[in-house]
Amino acid sequence: MRDLERSGRDVIKVTLDKDGERTFEEKDIEAIMEYNRKLEEQQLREKKLLRHYDWRGNKLPPICIEPMQHERERLAGAGMTPEDRALRRQWLKDQELSPNEPLYIPEVFPQNPIRRFYATPWNALFKALKPILVRFLKVRLD
Repeated sequence: MRDLERSGRDVIKVTLDKDGERTFEEKDIEAIMEYNRKLEEQQLREKKLLRHYDWRGNKLPPICIEPMQHERERLAGAGMTPEDRALRRQWLKDQELSPNEPLYIPEVFPQNPIRRFYATPWNALFKALKPILVRFLKVRLD
């Protein structure tokens, strides 16, 4: 008779029959324990992947800084106080982009050498047409 210890919790006494083999009951118990262990590992992995997907790879959960983001919050109960209205108005105003946004910084968006090679003719064409487009279409191109 020998002991099999699994995951520090279960201790199973294994008895050998007269031929030195384990019984089917013991093999079943071991197979069930192995299946449960793999199932727990898979569930833990799925939980981690779901957390990673929901949090987009961040170490902290996502937060929303918008005051009273849901309409129900703004309308339920006593509604919004004048301070809440001012805070929300300021938040909405802050979301508007200034005329020089978004700002393109080439160092932040590097391209791999193959893309750079294929984009060279198009970039040259764009550089040549940029003054014409700005003058006639009155658009800002960066």
